[in-house]
Amino acid sequence: MVAKERANRETQTVKAGGQSCAKPILSQKIKRNGVSDMEWKPIVGYEGYYEVSNTGLVRSLDRVITDKNGVSYLRPGKEMKLSESASRSTKEKGYLVVNLHKNCVSDVRYVHSLVANAFLHNPSNLPTVNHKDGNKHNNNVDNLEWASFGENNIHALKKELRSPRGNPIIQYTIDGEHIATFKSNMEASRQTGVSRGGINHCINGRTKTSGGFVWRKVSEG
Repeated sequence: MVAKERANRETQTVKAGGQSCAKPILSQKIKRNGVSDMEWKPIVGYEGYYEVSNTGLVRSLDRVITDKNGVSYLRPGKEMKLSESASRSTKEKGYLVVNLHKNCVSDVRYVHSLVANAFLHNPSNLPTVNHKDGNKHNNNVDNLEWASFGENNIHALKKELRSPRGNPIIQYTIDGEHIATFKSNMEASRQTGVSRGGINHCINGRTKTSGGFVWRKVSEG
């Protein structure tokens, strides 16, 4: 009966939506299938709440939950569920994302960015992260690298278009995350609903974004 009541409180905490919050405490190390060479580091901005591994896993840390009735209890840390990002602008499979919670606020984050920020030095302050093998689900730190927009464009061309025709276009989030690669601005406009003129203005530097995205032309070399 006690276990059931605790489970109900945990479910209630998740659904309370601002009526209860979680506070982190010092966590015991969580082992996963006896893997000893896996390294964990705090997620930037979520220190004490979540950690990311060098293999692309995410886990929550032990924390104290206070429900809406003022009752506090310990919630053990666990491995977080990863899902595939959804995008109406492209039919290709998306990147892996994870839903993080802090101070009753939810935030969806790209796993490859979490790994890169935790484990890869970025002295040149490069804006994007490449998957070296082109596999968006392979978020092992050895498969990731920081890159400039131009380098990312060339990489996307080699991995995704292979036999390009016309002027390929790259679509990014405003934070520099690669979303999709299109064979032309016409195709980009058709699939995203953003006007060709708006895309061209962004590419030519007249505007910083168009339709809420950053657009770049694939470098020719």
